[in-house]
Amino acid sequence: MTQKEFILETLLPYKKNPELCGYEESECKYLTTKGKTCAVGKWMKKGEWQNFKGGFLELILKYDKKDFFKEEALNQNFTNDVWKEVQNYHDNLALGQDSSWINSYVREIELELNVELKELYF
Repeated sequence: MTQKEFILETLLPYKKNPELCGYEESECKYLTTKGKTCAVGKWMKKGEWQNFKGGFLELILKYDKKDFFKEEALNQNFTNDVWKEVQNYHDNLALGQDSSWINSYVREIELELNVELKELYF
């Protein structure tokens, strides 16, 4: 799977239906009690990290990505900045933020990966 395909598989379902977002009790979660996941949570192995409270950058300070990410995610070789922007896209969509914020995360991902992601823009 290409990096573009991976990003679209990760984020496009949330754009099409924000109800899929890993969001409950007024916060984004890697895994909700109803089994919904956020963008990073979608690619996590089962484990204690799924219940971690904190953003992606805090998560990687506590856990090694090799421990919590599934092989499909690790194989993308994304920088931490790309993962942070992928998660920001999800979180801001889940929170109902202005589309200009969400679009700014798409632009950052495009620049980092040198891909076009027009499908993700609002």
